[in-house]
Amino acid sequence: MAKKATVSEFINSTVGLLCNHDAYACPVLVKAEANTMSDGTVRLSAVNGHTLGDMTKAAHVFLTQQQWNERPCDPYDDTAKAVWALRHLGFRVSGLDPEPEA
Repeated sequence: MAKKATVSEFINSTVGLLCNHDAYACPVLVKAEANTMSDGTVRLSAVNGHTLGDMTKAAHVFLTQQQWNERPCDPYDDTAKAVWALRHLGFRVSGLDPEPEA
């Protein structure tokens, strides 16, 4: 049986944005939190923008190190990183057009 990866280090969290999600009846203030795992992947999870508690109805996702390294990294635009991360978690940022279909 394969050994399960464990959280090894907190990386960062994004700014909080008002978002919609299929699991929630109304818009919620949410942040994305990133942690490195012992196997080198990065775990993104949604946390409440007010209390920093886990958003249990929203699933967390695992990204490869390459996917994580390709995120928007503008030192003057924290919102771009937040939108990128929250979209990976299935959130739609209020007030933004939907992401174009690939």
